[in-house]
Amino acid sequence: MPPAIRRRIGGGASSRASPKVLSVEFMLQNHADIISIIIVCIAVGLIFEPTSRYSSRFVNLHHNSTDPLIARETNLPMLYNYGLNDMFAIFFYGLVCLVTHGVIHQYLIDRVTRKLHLSRIKHAKFHESGQLLAFYVISLIWAIELLRREHLTSLSALWANYPVEHRDMTYGFKLFYIIQIGYWVHYIPQVYLQLLQKMPREQMAPRLSYAATYIFFIAAAYLLNFTRLTLCLLFVHYIAEATFHISRLLYFSQREDLSTKTFKLWSVLFIASRLVSITLSVLAFGFGLAQQESANHSPFVDGNFNCLFIRSFCLGATCSLQAGLLWRFIVFHLKRRREQQVAVVGKKQRKNR
Repeated sequence: MPPAIRRRIGGGASSRASPKVLSVEFMLQNHADIISIIIVCIAVGLIFEPTSRYSSRFVNLHHNSTDPLIARETNLPMLYNYGLNDMFAIFFYGLVCLVTHGVIHQYLIDRVTRKLHLSRIKHAKFHESGQLLAFYVISLIWAIELLRREHLTSLSALWANYPVEHRDMTYGFKLFYIIQIGYWVHYIPQVYLQLLQKMPREQMAPRLSYAATYIFFIAAAYLLNFTRLTLCLLFVHYIAEATFHISRLLYFSQREDLSTKTFKLWSVLFIASRLVSITLSVLAFGFGLAQQESANHSPFVDGNFNCLFIRSFCLGATCSLQAGLLWRFIVFHLKRRREQQVAVVGKKQRKNR
């Protein structure tokens, strides 16, 4: 009997031995299934009373500043602050992002890349752009809804009544930040898994620094109660990033006419987003919050971090980040133009020969 038929009916060992349990190859092949089991166990724990108090730490949002009974009687939304229990929520929703990452990869990106027949490097870039585009689009839609629901339609709303109206967040507002931090936390082990799948090592350091930068700035804004300003900055930044990854997906899909136009659009949006981000930061930290500074405040009691040192640090860090991104953008385009000029000169020399 042929080996293929024998394997199909279960009458023989497979040609490839299964990896050992808890080995690197085993974790690489089954990490999505293992994480799914952990998520299901946490969710099932909500059903039973002895374990619900522990499972709810991972699934539910905690540190509510509004009494549930009062909120129910007055029909007002529940408001939340931050605390140590947010670490459990970040861990859980980071696992959810990891599973979602695998689902998008298997059922969407893999099916497209099989038709394109890309090289290993292009396949890795296509996979990265597909994953990030999905995240950016969802975040943009969510951010638009929060801007509408929270009535953040004027510049003064970014710093007005700080920290009273900034410290307390609605459920959707807090969940947005939990998901944002959880996604970029999940990005780090995802890069390690891609490294085990023979991803080029030179791509690992930029991706890790990329994720670490997001985690640092989003977590700092979350802890310092600058969430409204950061929501607007993320919205502006994600528009440019989504356009870039759309352009890259079109380029790898051999839609060069469309990708050329969208890359030009991305260049304009990228520069505009840097200028808008710097302008909003200067207005918020340099003028708006400076006018509301009070001499008597206790940051760790009332959540008021509006002092000269913290404002200066935040403004300097934000402007430095925008300047660094703009510098890398300029260097990239100068290098690309130089390569194009060298290619044109080479073609002319070949024609003259």
